[in-house]
Amino acid sequence: MENKNFELNFVDKGENKQEDTTSNIDKKHPLIKKERNALAKDIVTKRQERDRIRKKAKEPKSKIKGLFGLKGGSRDLNLEADELQTASQDMLKSGKLKLTGIEKSIKEEQLKKKQEEEREKFNIALGEFVKKVKNFLYFATCIPEKEISPLEAETLTSEIKSSKEFLKSVLSNEKTLELAKGIVAENLLKMFKGGYYRKQEHLERAQIEIRNFALDVIYENIEHLGESLEKNEVSCEVSELLSEILNDIGSIESKYPDFENKIKEIANNDKFFNQLKEDLLEKDEPMGSVSEKTILLLKTGDELKQKAVLEAINEGWKVADFEENKFENVFTAMAEKMCKDRSEKLRQLGEEFVKSKIEEVGLDPDKTYAIWEHDNYNINENLHRLKVLEKKDKDLPVFLTQKCGIYCFQRYTPEILIKQKENWDNRDVPYGVAVFAYNDHNGAFSGTKYLLANLERSLRELEGQGLDGSPFIRIFECGSELDLAKKLVKANQRFNPDNREEKKIAFLIIGGHGTPVSIAFGDSNTIGDLKLEHLKHERAEKLITKVKNTLQKDSSVILNSCSTGKEQGIGQELSSKLETYVSGPNIPGAISKIDVELKNGKLKLTPTYSVEGRHYFQGEVKTT
Repeated sequence: MENKNFELNFVDKGENKQEDTTSNIDKKHPLIKKERNALAKDIVTKRQERDRIRKKAKEPKSKIKGLFGLKGGSRDLNLEADELQTASQDMLKSGKLKLTGIEKSIKEEQLKKKQEEEREKFNIALGEFVKKVKNFLYFATCIPEKEISPLEAETLTSEIKSSKEFLKSVLSNEKTLELAKGIVAENLLKMFKGGYYRKQEHLERAQIEIRNFALDVIYENIEHLGESLEKNEVSCEVSELLSEILNDIGSIESKYPDFENKIKEIANNDKFFNQLKEDLLEKDEPMGSVSEKTILLLKTGDELKQKAVLEAINEGWKVADFEENKFENVFTAMAEKMCKDRSEKLRQLGEEFVKSKIEEVGLDPDKTYAIWEHDNYNINENLHRLKVLEKKDKDLPVFLTQKCGIYCFQRYTPEILIKQKENWDNRDVPYGVAVFAYNDHNGAFSGTKYLLANLERSLRELEGQGLDGSPFIRIFECGSELDLAKKLVKANQRFNPDNREEKKIAFLIIGGHGTPVSIAFGDSNTIGDLKLEHLKHERAEKLITKVKNTLQKDSSVILNSCSTGKEQGIGQELSSKLETYVSGPNIPGAISKIDVELKNGKLKLTPTYSVEGRHYFQGEVKTT
């Protein structure tokens, strides 16, 4: 009976109770069943052998001799039986350990599988939430072919609001991955900020409902968000989220009267404050994280903490890396964010900081800052490039502004700017001029660095083909049509004092936002723009003649200016007045590349635009 029930007894003894029954485990895991049955079979065999030996031990010694093949003496059969008993017990113990290990491994696999299933469910739920937000923002802010009905708007809103408990579980659970918390915070910010909404009453109602939902979730989980900041988790997303709420605190304080104080309490936490100071002096700290945390503290911190953070920013600036192959660092990025923030106090702090750094280099802080504002407010990259240039040559920034009028440093590579100074006294090299407007409201001229770098490479390939040296690109910036004309005239006077034809400007590139009848150089109110009507006015003849005399005969004039190539437009008129080649895009578009060739000892440049281009010679349409 003992042998028959061995398998069952082996598993189900009190000290080894398992959650699954033996039969269930065997059904799920055939390997355990196979091991269990083999072990049971071996132990049954051992026990049968033991019983047989014990039985023989009671027979006469003569029979025992025959049993063991002994000629004399006998062996203690009881000892033999005990050895077999011990062996079976050892086998049983070993088998138990082996099976326990297998079962443990299977339990771990089951747990791992369960965790993976839970993680997959979580990822699906998170993805669905993000998709709901994206769908709502798309329908509400874009202009799709299909209009969204009030019922559809209500459905989208309800779907988002149904995620409330899920969002709470994400933000409150310490085991939630940092990435997931960041995604939730980012989408809460999107819902709170909203965007441009079509003027439809039901969409406006939906926007308000979603914004209020986001505020409810943020307010109810403010402590969890604060804990994430204190642990330095998702600090970029959470800091930006809380900072945006502070910008609109006036419109929400009636519903949440203590919201501002809760945020201030988080930002003034000593652990958060001390970690931020360390981060500001740490070169490898992620850019966004430090920027957003700093902005949050400067908005909400007490006076002493604000002063300490500003001191840390200045200390960090002194030791920061301004690497040539990058466009920004944590301090320049943070400065731009401060200058663009909706908080007047923070904008003032940002402007003061930026101007102080401009002044340290020796530039006029007010003028430089004003130009950067018109350069698509690109304070970040301009400030970074300014420091890169200063590291290479401390006098270079002042030279570029005073001699070339260049303030928008981020538009050009450091190498080509350094060459402006190196070749300033070189009157022997053939050259062309690229003039760009200060005004760039959408960052279109940020790609100029690549265009000019490629052109410079093409020009170098012409060296030794009948030219005195490699042709050079001289760069200038201007703020008006008159400024443009003056810079061209002065360039010819400096680099061609004898006014020799072969030493005049070989090609001219003009960059400015354009229309068929104008090129913008000044600020957004059009003061200083070059207009078609100006070119046709008799009072402009004298100035046009001066500009024409700075150019070589049949030189190439390239307009990097939208729509200026349209027939009967400003490009065609310039070609007629300057009596030379002029190219421009027929509709809004940019230059893709510039081909260079040498014709009869003269440079000929032909642009290819991202859209259809027009090419004129002395006012007449030409094919390339």
